[in-house]
Amino acid sequence: MRKKILIVFGAIFLLLIAKFVVGTIKLSPVLWQLIFNKEINLKKADDNINILLLGIGGGKHEGPNLTDSIIFASLDPQKNSVKLISIPRDLWISDIKDKINAAYAIGEDKKKGGGIILTRAIVSKITNQPVDYVIRLDFAGFIKAIDLVGGLDINNENTFDDYEYPIEGKEEDLCGHPLEEIDLLATASSQLEAFPCRYKHIRFDRGLLHIDGQTADRKK
Repeated sequence: MRKKILIVFGAIFLLLIAKFVVGTIKLSPVLWQLIFNKEINLKKADDNINILLLGIGGGKHEGPNLTDSIIFASLDPQKNSVKLISIPRDLWISDIKDKINAAYAIGEDKKKGGGIILTRAIVSKITNQPVDYVIRLDFAGFIKAIDLVGGLDINNENTFDDYEYPIEGKEEDLCGHPLEEIDLLATASSQLEAFPCRYKHIRFDRGLLHIDGQTADRKK
């Protein structure tokens, strides 16, 4: 699951960078709607622009504030180029006595907004580079970003079915079972058989697919 999170957030970050117009240094529609949602003044285009992407699961995902995707991007307006550095989530940080992917969670536990401040400082220290902007994206933002860029065209190499795709909002549904049976059913070898109403069947055919944000989230 953690590996999948890293892949999908890496992909969406590339989309965000593609939408970032370096030449004019104007905020793209994706960044404006997802991140800032207000008028801002970006730094001048004379120097590199360094952007940090933090990808979290959010919502009801396990470890919702762990940043399992950490990508440092340096945009060079003069050369119209982008350099990307993927920072390993298991990198040990002595300052916090924990892995770097826990920095955001640790900061947020101390105060709201502290996660970005702490992670930004740590990444700046280990890269020896300033961090001008931070993008924190969860799966809800991932879905919205895909829709904002008009969806994705992907080549699906193999047809596959998922008969245990969880239905959002049904995680605690008893599926008609009496309450006294729940503890026993929770240890059943097949949760699909024990709680069939919590899952649905989805299918993706082989070949070129145009997918929206919700569908991309299913394929993560």
